[in-house]
This record gives sequence, C-alpha cells and structure tokens, in this order.
Amino acid sequence: MTNLLDLDNDILQIIGDYVKMDNAYRIEKEKDFEETDKLINYLKENNKLNKYEIKEVLYSSLFKSCYEPEDIKEYVVSRKLKRFIKNFNLSMKPNAKPYY
Repeated sequence: MTNLLDLDNDILQIIGDYVKMDNAYRIEKEKDFEETDKLINYLKENNKLNKYEIKEVLYSSLFKSCYEPEDIKEYVVSRKLKRFIKNFNLSMKPNAKPYY
C-alpha cells in the first residue's frame, strides 16, 4: 500500500524541479535581454537605430537563442521599441523581404 505522504513529497519534488527550471530560464532570458540592450544602446548612440538594424540585432541576439516569439515580443514591448518597428513580423529572418 502506498503512503499518501510519499505521494505528496513526490508531487512537491516535481513542482520544485519545475520552479527551478523556470527560474533558470528567466535568469538566462534576462541576461540575453541585457546583452541585446547593449547592442540597441550602441545603435542609439550612433544614430543607426532603424528597423533594419533592430531586426538584425533581434535576430542575432534573441532568435539565435531559440526564444519564442512571445519572449521577443515581450522584449520589444518592454523596451519600447515598437515605435521603431511597425508591423514587425517576429518569424522573419533578417534578410527576408519585409512585410511593412
């Protein structure tokens, strides 16, 4: 007969592992966002902030890190870059023909 307390411990262990993985993912994502911030700030300082340059930075920094489109959209919205990118298609490759 299985003890219910053992099942509770197993469930807590599974939940704990999920929380650890989620925290590690969030920390890694924030590090990548900070690196992308450095590139975006460089473009701002050199007056090269245009939709093509931003697309290259997003692709090289975030797409290559295999982030989901929701994560990249979170970056664009949280960094207030939406005004520089109109109708930005998150699935586009940098050399693809733009849809805007």
